[in-house]
Amino acid sequence: AVNCRELRAESLVADARERGVRYRGTGNEPGWIVEIGPGSHLLYAGNYGEDRRQFDDATERASGQAGVWVFAAGAKPDGVALTLTREPCNDDMSGESFDYRMDLEVNGKSYRGCATAID
Repeated sequence: AVNCRELRAESLVADARERGVRYRGTGNEPGWIVEIGPGSHLLYAGNYGEDRRQFDDATERASGQAGVWVFAAGAKPDGVALTLTREPCNDDMSGESFDYRMDLEVNGKSYRGCATAID
């Protein structure tokens, strides 16, 4: 007999690692995810996956602050901009702890979530 148990959060990170993702962020209400990498690829899936956008033109620029990175992809009004800050972050629904905060701007709205670096 095999005793298998899926650990969803770990499975998602392992899958992202295999695909070359550098950072993976998530947020709630409405649920969204952002994956940055490989290369200049950025994936945004918002409103519980109903609004899905993939970009191959993501740029990263220095913010001028240590531990803060700024990314942008696509052109307005359909583009995505986000700031990744290295500071402790707790998911507001699950309580899970992350090493990064992710601030996201899409469709003229701002969202806040947490992120992890994929090694």
